[in-house]
Amino acid sequence: FIQVCEQGLTEPTPKRIYEFEQFRLDAEHLMLYRSGEPVSLPPKAVETLQALVERNGQIVHKDELMRIIWNDSIVEESNLSLYLHLLRKTLGLRADKQPFIETLRRRGYRFSAPVKWTTGTTATRLEEFIGREEELAEINRLLVSEGVRLLTLTGVGGVGKTTLAQA
Repeated sequence: FIQVCEQGLTEPTPKRIYEFEQFRLDAEHLMLYRSGEPVSLPPKAVETLQALVERNGQIVHKDELMRIIWNDSIVEESNLSLYLHLLRKTLGLRADKQPFIETLRRRGYRFSAPVKWTTGTTATRLEEFIGREEELAEINRLLVSEGVRLLTLTGVGGVGKTTLAQA
């Protein structure tokens, strides 16, 4: 659903972004980016990273981490181990050759890299979006048409529906 204001802006939505070294974690969309490029990770792996990043520098016990990620579900500890292994492999080492995620035996895990975070908005001027001018014009035309109260964008995954909707 797209809602357009008089100034041609989409309605702003809060967005939490965490940045560390060459990585950017978009907590709202559960997406990790390396040097601006999306990194393919399962959502639970990104939730695991988010939980650690949000507690940067703190030791997070395995039970607490599992409670944060899986809430009321019952899962095996091996799920957490799998995602931590995947995250370590994906993130590699920090610039100082230390791991981003430390294991502190019998105590838990700690994310240990300087993190910058921002809360902004995803509002974007329609004319700033490049490469989908025809689609944007059609969406804009439909949204200002009388009788159109809801507009749904459909298509296969990964073709840019969300980016188009936010533009």
